Amino acid sequence: MLHSIKKPHSNQEKFINVLVTGSSGFLGKNLIPLLEKEQYVKVFAPSHKECNLLEKKDICRALNNFKTTRIIHLAALCGGIKANQNSPGSFFYENLQMGINLIQAAKEYNISQLICLGSTCSYPANPNTLPFIEEEMFDNGEPEPTNAPYGHSKRTLFLMLKAYFEQYKLHSIFLVPSNMYGKHDHFEGENTHVIPAIISKIYQAKKENTNVRLWGSGNCTREFLYASDCAQAILKAIYTPYHHYPSPIKIGTGNEISIKELAFKIAHLMDFKKT
Repeated sequence: MLHSIKKPHSNQEKFINVLVTGSSGFLGKNLIPLLEKEQYVKVFAPSHKECNLLEKKDICRALNNFKTTRIIHLAALCGGIKANQNSPGSFFYENLQMGINLIQAAKEYNISQLICLGSTCSYPANPNTLPFIEEEMFDNGEPEPTNAPYGHSKRTLFLMLKAYFEQYKLHSIFLVPSNMYGKHDHFEGENTHVIPAIISKIYQAKKENTNVRLWGSGNCTREFLYASDCAQAILKAIYTPYHHYPSPIKIGTGNEISIKELAFKIAHLMDFKKT
């Protein structure tokens, strides 16, 4: 279990005023309750209407009004394979624009720490090592074509964080979680991820007494991470010394499972007998 240090980094910083983007999303709903329990942390979690990250002026107003000292950037336009295939331009532009605006505003307002969430979609489609390791994020080729625009947007934001550290000494931590699942996940529509999608399909098949059809051969493997564990890692990052050159930090279990094996495990837990 991860434990926080329960105090800010410096004597001058009595409280950590944290602006959290994407607080109403899957990971945000797991993180906010943890932050609100912290003695030295004050949380500002604006909605999209209160702070449109595609508009830099909205971000600057929020940083100024809340007297922000730290930022946790969770907000993202994301989804499953079908959503990525249907809207590659939107996935690239919106994720990149939100991040660019936020990083630039963080520099202008002298934010002491920016925690930015990356994605496994940034790793190359044909890595040398599985589970993924941070050193291969920019090696061995392009991301998986089905979600490459999203993956490239996250890669680009990391390069921007490096550049801003070099020129402006903007301190950041770039966390790259494995494929998440857990409480508050999405079970409907095109934004479902692997585990909730399988659960939904098996649930529907049980109701209709039919078989389940999944995409692909089922032989590809994935590393999964429980969302509340990811939230604990983000909480720990707030209390971690960060005055160093930014590099990707993977959050995961180090264990892979094939989609086929995963599907059979879920079917067993749901008492589903068909194939």
